[in-house]
Amino acid sequence: MSVTAPDIVVAKQDSLLALSKDKRPEFVAILTTAHINIARRAESKGDISVAIDEYQKVLKIDPTNKTARYELLVLEGLNLYRKGGVNLHYGMQ
Repeated sequence: MSVTAPDIVVAKQDSLLALSKDKRPEFVAILTTAHINIARRAESKGDISVAIDEYQKVLKIDPTNKTARYELLVLEGLNLYRKGGVNLHYGMQ
């Protein structure tokens, strides 16, 4: 369901997390997959801000999620590039 209907899973997020105070791995996997799928769908529609928000939600649930961390960095870099911002890592514009 996190793949085919991620919006439904995310709507039930609080209930899923409340079922397990210790964040059971299967619930974490379901929720992070749902948020990542929503983020990718938003990104494919050009809605970068929604995608960024969804990846940030993944990291709130699972701070070690490498997919969300990578995608978030890519999108934040893309936003900087589009805005003509300074690359903070290299001091370049």
